[in-house]
Amino acid sequence: MTGLQPSVYPSSPGNARGFCPRCGSPLFYRSSRHPGECHFYAALLDAPDQVVPQMHVHRDEALSWLHLDDDLPDG
Repeated sequence: MTGLQPSVYPSSPGNARGFCPRCGSPLFYRSSRHPGECHFYAALLDAPDQVVPQMHVHRDEALSWLHLDDDLPDG
């Protein structure tokens, strides 16, 4: 998306979700529980291979067939 500011929806107290105002595609998530952080979809990056993950988040919610084999901590 270029040219438009994302729309923001306060999904619950202290949480906000950003989305494209034109098509509704989800863009990011912010929470007061994680000040200074903005969680966004890797598919939005121009060069996702240049970003190195630092932790796993919500690993306990993963599908049963997803098996992560790395040393990253849970966040």
